[in-house]
Amino acid sequence: MDGHSEQPTYYEIHDAETNAYRITWGLGVFKERFQRRYPVNTDAIQLIGEVEQALRDDHGGRLPCDVLSFWCWQRLRRISDRRTFATPEEKNAMVAIYERWKDEAWIKEQFWAIKNAAYLDSSGFPDSRLKRLSDEDCVPVLQSLRDWLAKRKNGQVY
Repeated sequence: MDGHSEQPTYYEIHDAETNAYRITWGLGVFKERFQRRYPVNTDAIQLIGEVEQALRDDHGGRLPCDVLSFWCWQRLRRISDRRTFATPEEKNAMVAIYERWKDEAWIKEQFWAIKNAAYLDSSGFPDSRLKRLSDEDCVPVLQSLRDWLAKRKNGQVY
């Protein structure tokens, strides 16, 4: 946040959006990889779908990267928060989403298998060029997602 206010800058919001997008992208990459396995791992695909739906449920029906993208574009076009949000509660909710997704340590803790360096390309995104997942690769990804859903159910995620 800049020194003049307690509001995140465009660049800070963009960084949080990128963090959220990396997780969304990773879920899509792993879903595709599980679809390529023979036999197709339908349980894994369903688990990823549950995580995606939980993320939507937690962010007003949208993925967190989409929610942050909206605010990022508003900032880029210099539209004031007063015009962007109808109520202070809406703005507070957006700031909470921003705070959550700007925190790289939190993201690594929550989605540790997706953030594993072995799966990332040079830009920090899950590498979509990898064609197949070995059985050894599947176990930590699925465990990471199960752990996240269990923490969420127990109210330990946010």
